[in-house]
Amino acid sequence: MAKELAAAKAEVAERINEEQAIVQGQTVECGCCFGDTPVNRTVCCQFLHKFCRDCVRQLAATEIGKGLHQLNCMHESGCTTPFEMSTLREVLSEKTILVIERRRQQEEIAAAGIEGLWDCPFCDYKEIVGPIEEDHEFRCRNPECSIVSCRRCNEKSHIPLSCEEYRKEKKSTARHEVEEAMTEALVRTCNKCSFKFYKDEGCNKIICSKCRNMQCYVCGKNVTDYNHFRSDRP
Repeated sequence: MAKELAAAKAEVAERINEEQAIVQGQTVECGCCFGDTPVNRTVCCQFLHKFCRDCVRQLAATEIGKGLHQLNCMHESGCTTPFEMSTLREVLSEKTILVIERRRQQEEIAAAGIEGLWDCPFCDYKEIVGPIEEDHEFRCRNPECSIVSCRRCNEKSHIPLSCEEYRKEKKSTARHEVEEAMTEALVRTCNKCSFKFYKDEGCNKIICSKCRNMQCYVCGKNVTDYNHFRSDRP
């Protein structure tokens, strides 16, 4: 409740700020959406190309969604100067800033060519680890992931099974799930007594073995004769 109240107050404050800026003539055009933006709510690259905060937040969401972390100027002149982190901290959420910083650090680590550097197969976390002969598990310390994986096959940890045993079990489980899904697709429920049944052959006029109710296997409606199945019926 407190969080919602704070958000509502912030929204009102932004609206008042925008109204005052318009009255006082203190607005500029956003270099992305071209909307009028209060000067004190703009975000600038080092060449003073100005943007509204919403456009910068949208840029962050788009770039992070693509697995990137560097946010560059969006000006129509073709400027691609990166926004300073100090500037982004004033606009983006703490969670978004942490994602950007972590990806930047991981990229720097990878570029350094450090021996023993290992990647989590399920996120972008990296860490220096010992020889795989000493420990074949990788424990991701990214709190949003925290998956323990097998360094030999890059699947989730499957101790005490070997990689080959795990693959066979996984394949068997997947096949079983497919078979169950196929069976479930064939199952119907009696619209009178809720008894479940399915057929593997024969016509679509079904008689419930429990209450003898007759219904269509395809649409589930009650039927009394075969007129229901005529293709030329209205």
